[in-house]
Amino acid sequence: IAAEQFALLGLYTEGNVAVTVPTDCTLITNLDDANTDGDLFLAYKRVTGSETEFAWGHATASTEALVKLLTGVVTSGDPEDAVRSTANPVYGAGPITLTSITTATDGALVCGYVCRYGGGTWSSPSLTSRISQAQEILMADVQATAGATGNKTVTWTGSDNSWGVLFALKPAGGVSSDTFVSWIQSEA
Repeated sequence: IAAEQFALLGLYTEGNVAVTVPTDCTLITNLDDANTDGDLFLAYKRVTGSETEFAWGHATASTEALVKLLTGVVTSGDPEDAVRSTANPVYGAGPITLTSITTATDGALVCGYVCRYGGGTWSSPSLTSRISQAQEILMADVQATAGATGNKTVTWTGSDNSWGVLFALKPAGGVSSDTFVSWIQSEA
């Protein structure tokens, strides 16, 4: 992990358990689906280069976690470029639609993070899939010109409940990098 990268962390849990955000990370949002006991957590950290892991604190084995490293995101201040929108929750078979947001900066990185109760295969995301696991998907694309993103829709196989968030990250002095370094961190 190199300094000046931006770590985007997602966590899906089941069981409505207490969750602790990884050390030195900032929670962006938490969406709770009381009907299925599922929760979505999204956080970030500006990386120093000394990190070896990002450990969420929780008391359930039913989780999926991801970490996506980005370059080209602002290095100080609030990294969000628009007021985020959420879909919480959609019951039964999808699709789930994340309502359009309006970016303020040319070159913002528009991101969607969706979790679902159950497994299956994700398909037809309106944004490019960057990490896709059984119960969560992170999608992102650079929006060259500031303005409305349009609604973003995700479908999947199966008939699971789902919830998600659409948000944008500010670029650092120009267009955000669309080249991502990533790994998937498993949680137990």
